[in-house]
Amino acid sequence: MDDKIKTAPRTDPVTPRTDTYTIKGGSDVVWGVDETSALGTVTDVQVDKEALHELLYNQQGAVNGVVIFDESTAVTLTVLAKASAEMPATGSSLTAGTVTGLVMKTSEAHNYRGLKKFDVTVNTWTNLTLS
Repeated sequence: MDDKIKTAPRTDPVTPRTDTYTIKGGSDVVWGVDETSALGTVTDVQVDKEALHELLYNQQGAVNGVVIFDESTAVTLTVLAKASAEMPATGSSLTAGTVTGLVMKTSEAHNYRGLKKFDVTVNTWTNLTLS
């Protein structure tokens, strides 16, 4: 028995196929979630709510009260972006689901299949009025 590892010769990259295909049967495939975006197809949505607060301490240093003075809502969208889509600018206003707020964080990724993906986090606060 031959214990040597056999490898195939490496070839040049293959040109992507341009064939078209027809889906038979289960053609009611739905990509994404209920939320929509002009940037592309929304695949994931995460909503985080946080109470902005201040702890109150007694003379012994134990917490004996909490003052909640605002609530923050952060919505993070993962979007398979259209080829022509530009990532939203931080500080701009954007509606994500039912939340309209400020774009506080963005990231862009590309993969070997040529897909462009955005992660966009939009924040709003109960006491904030966007102008």
